[in-house]
Amino acid sequence: GGGGGRRGEGGGGTSGQAVRGSERPSGGRVVDTTVETFGGLDVLVASQGVDKVKEFADLTDDGWQEAFDDNFFGTVRVCRAAIPQMQKKGWGRVVIVSAGSIHKQSIGLDVHPHYTAAKAAVVSARSALSRSMRAADL
Repeated sequence: GGGGGRRGEGGGGTSGQAVRGSERPSGGRVVDTTVETFGGLDVLVASQGVDKVKEFADLTDDGWQEAFDDNFFGTVRVCRAAIPQMQKKGWGRVVIVSAGSIHKQSIGLDVHPHYTAAKAAVVSARSALSRSMRAADL
C-alpha cells in the first residue's frame, strides 16, 4: 500500500507511505523512494502502529515479537535510514508518534499490553535519538 506525493507551491513536497515494520528493508525503501521523488528528506513522521487486542496471559512469544517488530523496530529502522539523508543536508527533523496507553494501560475491550510495551520502547528510543540529533546539530 501507500500514499502519493504532491508538490507544494514552495517547491517542497510530501509523501505518505504505508509499510510493515516487520519487513526489515521497508524503512530503507521508504526513505529511498522519498529521496528519489523529492531530491532529499527534511522531515520524517514515524507513526507506525499495529494494535491487536490480547490479554497478557494469552500472549505468546510470537505475539510479543510481532508487536515489537511492527511498533518498535519499524520506527527504529525508518529513523536509521532517514538520518544519513538529513546529515547530508545538515538539517532534518524527526517526529515520532507513540501511544497514550503508555501512560495509562488500556483495559476491557481494548487491552493490548504488547502494543503498549512496544510503544513505551519507542519513547525511550525517541529520547536517545533526540540527544543524538542535537549532538549532530540536526
